[in-house]
Amino acid sequence: MPKTKEPLKALLSLLYTEQGANLRIIKEKLIQLGPEVVGQLRHLHATAHAAQADHGADDEPERTMMAERLGDVIEEIDGRHLLRAWQNWLEQPDLEEGCLLLSRIAYPELESEVYQGLLDAMAEELRNVVKHERWPDGVIRVINQYLFTDKGFHGNTVHYYDPDNSYLNRVLDRRVGIPITLSAVYLLLTRRLDLPIVGIGMPSHFLVQCEATGHDLFIDPFNGGQLLTKAECSTFLINSGYGFKEQYLQPATDQEMLVRMMRNLIYIYGERQESRKVRWLNRFVEIIHTDRTGANSGETPNDTDDGGGPATLRQPPTSG
Repeated sequence: MPKTKEPLKALLSLLYTEQGANLRIIKEKLIQLGPEVVGQLRHLHATAHAAQADHGADDEPERTMMAERLGDVIEEIDGRHLLRAWQNWLEQPDLEEGCLLLSRIAYPELESEVYQGLLDAMAEELRNVVKHERWPDGVIRVINQYLFTDKGFHGNTVHYYDPDNSYLNRVLDRRVGIPITLSAVYLLLTRRLDLPIVGIGMPSHFLVQCEATGHDLFIDPFNGGQLLTKAECSTFLINSGYGFKEQYLQPATDQEMLVRMMRNLIYIYGERQESRKVRWLNRFVEIIHTDRTGANSGETPNDTDDGGGPATLRQPPTSG
């Protein structure tokens, strides 16, 4: 890890006083220290925010500037670390690891093992029940009962554009999400059970599908595991203005799912004018697109879940 001769204290002092090119140099020196100092920087950043709330308006501009500059440095350290992690991820793309990497945009200190263990425990509970059921009807019924009734996972129809709906850790914590993240939970559990369930990247509304001979069965995790036929999916697409194409009901790769999650967040953070997060997310999307085995770089904005809010497929659609 690169070292600087200046003590951290001196660099921080200069961070608050320098301007222009000198400020950029100081920021870069702090960024190069990376993981060695990021914990201390997070503490100072939190302290600066707390001080803003506790003090009067007289010193608010100075404290705001301190918080913003520390935030720039911290986000750059986290972003560069994630950039390397995404490059490594592409060597062996995996939905679960990708979802947890994505969560680090908002939760950089996330302990992935906690959520992997939670999914392991949920899958083990399911395994003991589904082994007595007939595939696919009985198994799907039991999974839906477990996830959407017993565990209470459901679509967030009230705060659809909350960024936490796109982060796997928060979806598991709160048991609420948007179509693609609830579908991801469904997939991560059924993969542990070695069941042939795939993600379906339908425009504006992500689903999962049971791959079984003689069955035309789609599952809508956002709407409590509602079972749908191909004809019902087609009707939804036509009513939503997309028209029907067979490609809309083809299985999505893990790369395509992660790109779609990132694009949802780019839209949300763009609306919130959180430009640093938008910049990093765009770089992560670019990394996946430049990989030959990744998602098709010709995808259109239709591959997001942010088409205007929650939808129920058997009724006239109002959203994505």
